[in-house]
Amino acid sequence: MDLETARAQGILCEGQDGLVRVLTGGPEATALAETTNARRLQIYRDSAQRQGVGVEQVQAVSGASLRQKHPACP
Repeated sequence: MDLETARAQGILCEGQDGLVRVLTGGPEATALAETTNARRLQIYRDSAQRQGVGVEQVQAVSGASLRQKHPACP
């Protein structure tokens, strides 16, 4: 399963912090979320360091953008 499929099927949703959350599903969904979030967190950390801002700020901006494009968590 890939991220797009998981979001389309309501298995994963986008959180306000720019990370995905598991709504339903088993170990495969959890593994996908963990991998996706680890990759995103590294990108957020790198971006925050380059911009001289906190990681939380980068996550909030990314989260808002992702929630406009993809299913948001309830």
